[in-house]
Amino acid sequence: PQFRFVRRKNVVLSVQMEATTEEDLLKALNHASLVLESAGLMLMGFTCYSDISTLPGHYVPYWELKANNSNSIVKLDDKVMVECCCVVEKSFDILYRS
Repeated sequence: PQFRFVRRKNVVLSVQMEATTEEDLLKALNHASLVLESAGLMLMGFTCYSDISTLPGHYVPYWELKANNSNSIVKLDDKVMVECCCVVEKSFDILYRS
């Protein structure tokens, strides 16, 4: 099946004066989805919030994942999840990463 993300218009997250739009976040998640697909996983849904309780602030995503050909619970590969995090980080602009 093919799908595309539907989003609200003009929604912005901000950690440190940068403005990360929902479009920026969706682009980052699309890149991470490619990593997940190569590991046999699908991103079914997500939510995210800006955590500024520590410095520097950061985004905290929550992902709903599903194994491609299984309804059973699978153990996540730490390397895949680290790669997804790196892909998401690299997708954000320089203001977020600095």
